[in-house]
Amino acid sequence: MILKNGKKVNWLVEKNIIDREEQFLAELSRQGYIYKETTYLNFRSEEANKYFPNDECVIFKGTLNLGRDVLRSAWTPGAYMNEKNLRCSTYYAYFGDYLLNNKYFILPLAELIRRQTEILEYFKSNGEIFIRPNSNMKSFRAGVFNLKILNTMMTLGQELRTDETTLVLVAAKRLITKEWRFLFTKIRLLLVHFI
Repeated sequence: MILKNGKKVNWLVEKNIIDREEQFLAELSRQGYIYKETTYLNFRSEEANKYFPNDECVIFKGTLNLGRDVLRSAWTPGAYMNEKNLRCSTYYAYFGDYLLNNKYFILPLAELIRRQTEILEYFKSNGEIFIRPNSNMKSFRAGVFNLKILNTMMTLGQELRTDETTLVLVAAKRLITKEWRFLFTKIRLLLVHFI
């Protein structure tokens, strides 16, 4: 793609993050795009010009955490992301009926401990419950945790490595055998990603 000022769009791709990475990079090459690869540990926004000059148009593809660093660079647009819109408390309000975890609570971690009996009864659980951070910036790894074992703020907070004010989404434990992610515009499906 050539911009109005005659410059081409460049791509910064985080290595070893996406399935079919080789095909994606081959397609960028086939279409004449310039791309460079990096890793989360190697990228520093203050040194972004080691990849492309500061005044370049660069699009980033990779993880949210590295995307946050790319947004601190001088590139335009850099990364397409809005952290507020990526919070469960934002997008569940719109898509809740269509999501796997469509019966859920979002509450501070301390409230999960205080209300654990009520929550376990609601989900008809013997103790195991799915917990994930409200934020997609992954302050801890989502998963199934047993509230009968991790039944104090200290034990659950240590397991999740987070504090009592962290907003979490809790839902019933579900068996997941496959996962797909979709990227689309209002009128067109752009990408289907199988995990």
